[in-house]
Amino acid sequence: MGLLESTILRNTSRIGICALLLLGLSTAALADEHKQEKKSSPHKIMAPARAASNGQHAGGPAQAGHPGGPAMGGGAQAGRSSGPAMGGGAQAGRFNSGASRGQAMPKGASVGRTPSGANVMRRADGHVAMVHNERTGITVQRGLNGSRMVVAERPDHSRVVVTRPGFGYVQRPYTYRGHEFASRVYVRGGVTYNRVYGRYAWRGAYINPYFPGRYYRPAFYSWAYYPWAAPVSFGWGWGGAGWYAYYGPYFRPYPVYAAPAYWLTDYLIAESLQAAYAEQQADNSKVLNIPPEEAQQNATALTPETKELIAEEVKRQVALENAESTQVQQGSPDDASSSIQRMLTDGVAHVFVAGQYLDLVDSNGTECTLSDGDAVQLGQNDAGATDINVVVLASKGGRECGKGATVSVTLEELQEMQNHMREIIDRGMDELQKKQGTAGLPAAPKDAQAAPTDSPLATIAPPAPPADEVKNELTQEQKAADAEEQAASQASTTPQ
Repeated sequence: MGLLESTILRNTSRIGICALLLLGLSTAALADEHKQEKKSSPHKIMAPARAASNGQHAGGPAQAGHPGGPAMGGGAQAGRSSGPAMGGGAQAGRFNSGASRGQAMPKGASVGRTPSGANVMRRADGHVAMVHNERTGITVQRGLNGSRMVVAERPDHSRVVVTRPGFGYVQRPYTYRGHEFASRVYVRGGVTYNRVYGRYAWRGAYINPYFPGRYYRPAFYSWAYYPWAAPVSFGWGWGGAGWYAYYGPYFRPYPVYAAPAYWLTDYLIAESLQAAYAEQQADNSKVLNIPPEEAQQNATALTPETKELIAEEVKRQVALENAESTQVQQGSPDDASSSIQRMLTDGVAHVFVAGQYLDLVDSNGTECTLSDGDAVQLGQNDAGATDINVVVLASKGGRECGKGATVSVTLEELQEMQNHMREIIDRGMDELQKKQGTAGLPAAPKDAQAAPTDSPLATIAPPAPPADEVKNELTQEQKAADAEEQAASQASTTPQ
């Protein structure tokens, strides 16, 4: 179910111009709960202990932010962006989208209100870009690509997200050892599955960091972290795949793999691009089915240097999960350690692979997009920043933000990028364990072959309701969004 899950996660994670994660409540409610904001610093994360018999090269211990082993870099050094110095992004105006600080508006945008009190933003061409009704908690986004996403936030911290009929998720809160977590039930047609997330306040926003449903033994994380004894070849079988031909100019896998991080890097990028392609093929609208020559105009390929930076990030995520497994199994999960709080405070210029469609505003006030498989890197940000500056390292062309563009994303959007990477890397590690010792991959040590253990966070989470029940909730929010958009079409707006 890898591609299926990746497609749903891609769609239901996209935040876009409406800052998808309208994480909890109104700004006033957020202020009321601000006293609960996380104050602790993330735990120090070290590289996994080296297994005595894993047959791998020596690499030495390292912190998660500064991996040991052979240099996997080129490009940015730790704490330094390889892109240009980054400013504050577009600051011309902000639209009340329900997120903690609102949504940055592109040049030429206009705003207004409907008779029911919903806020409306139109693009310069007059088309409605977003509708947010604070009374009902509903936000409707219309993307540059013509897509529609509906987000409904409820006072009890539950959320419903719809990307198209029968596709989306329902999130509900639950408690574990006195702390609130969130269970998301994703649905694609008649198929449902669960994912578990934290929930906590940080820098004036509520973020939902991903927690795996299972954890491996330390020996496996060690094997997945350190280089192999010798480079290996691996046949992915993508040669005849439509997505691989479509994105051929953008992505090429490594010819050989010197370490698991490189294998997982190609797995991460490939899963992201497969999901983007599957979504495009599933949509019958002319807007989304763009010919390759048009969609890839001005594309910037994933260079070896960019892929090295992604591989470094993969190693950090493996080290993080190794440390996190002990914390979770001991009943003390640490949101600060597992979330972007670590990534924004450890002095490392972290790299992210987008796993969702995002409508953003660049430093010139121009609207552009990111989508699955694009790569960005943290830039210069003030301490306590709530709009996070990133620079585009690679994008697939068309209306996407170009290489070197400065764009700002919300904390919620950035958290969803990390969630996407962790979820796909988890699936990749599952595949790596299953295929070790076959298809050219080295055999893992015996202890590393042990089955993973269920996380107590996942076992205590509410069971997934029937698929029909979840689909009914999605349908109800779709109808409510129809009404909001109908009212918005009649609303007058004022240029900003």
